[in-house]
Amino acid sequence: MVISLSRRFVFVHLHKCAGTSVEVILSRLLTANDIIVGSTPAGQRWEAYLRRTIGLGKHATAAEIREFLGAERWEEFFCFAFVRAPLDRLFSFYRFSIDRTNRKPLSDDERRRFETTGDLPDRSPYDVPSVRAAMASRSFSDFVLSPDSAVDRGTFPQWLSVCDYAGNRLVDMVCKVETIDQDWTIISQRFDIDEPLPTLNPSRSERAPALTPEAAAFVAERYARDYEMFGYPPGT
Repeated sequence: MVISLSRRFVFVHLHKCAGTSVEVILSRLLTANDIIVGSTPAGQRWEAYLRRTIGLGKHATAAEIREFLGAERWEEFFCFAFVRAPLDRLFSFYRFSIDRTNRKPLSDDERRRFETTGDLPDRSPYDVPSVRAAMASRSFSDFVLSPDSAVDRGTFPQWLSVCDYAGNRLVDMVCKVETIDQDWTIISQRFDIDEPLPTLNPSRSERAPALTPEAAAFVAERYARDYEMFGYPPGT
């Protein structure tokens, strides 16, 4: 998340939507009074403090940021975000959750306990709902249907991040990962940025595997508004 008081813009950072790459470039436009949470060394260093003091985290929604700025002041800002095809984004988040366990694997004792009882340790990253869901799932479909996955903000429908609580769009520009080069050109021209986006925190290129009928129906229902609002073909 970026709130630039000096340049009057807001970037809403959705999970697995190229947000880290965007924020690294935007951070070079910021001054001392601007706010960035996550993605850069400074953004990571201040993340816990800013979450505690102003109530905004790395993936704060447009509605949450608007509440912080105030409705009148919000109108002075240009706000934009990147979104992604719902199923591709969900699969990327699933792979990301698995990768987190690979970076901090279970100890031998924790592994034996998990295999015996299914219990996971109360430590990072195993205290994160999506990681617990990934560990307990035998397939992507299992992850999709997991109650733990459903309560993780990384799986929430994307319209919740760019709209108010009544479903009215708050952001001025919705960019897409699928058209990132064209959309970044527009953003670059607006802010006089003369460099391409770097590839940071990349998602793997594998396509999502076929879902079971139950999981496919769940995705279609849960992300119905995303498909309609952002113009993605159902099932992508």
